[in-house]
Amino acid sequence: MKVSIGQLYSLFSDRKIFPRRRVDPFAKAIGVKVYTLGLSLAQVKEFLEGLGYKVSREAIRQGT
Repeated sequence: MKVSIGQLYSLFSDRKIFPRRRVDPFAKAIGVKVYTLGLSLAQVKEFLEGLGYKVSREAIRQGT
């Protein structure tokens, strides 16, 4: 089953599921997508930092 970034963005934008939005839903969607394509947590961190988002590997691992 393939999931698009748009579908992930819609999911992460839902305040019923994620009431405390500390990270931009678009950044979460991109992070999940590139992780499922085979990047490691460190590579996802570097990728998101290249886009201007400040994240940690632990935050990515926990999904927060």
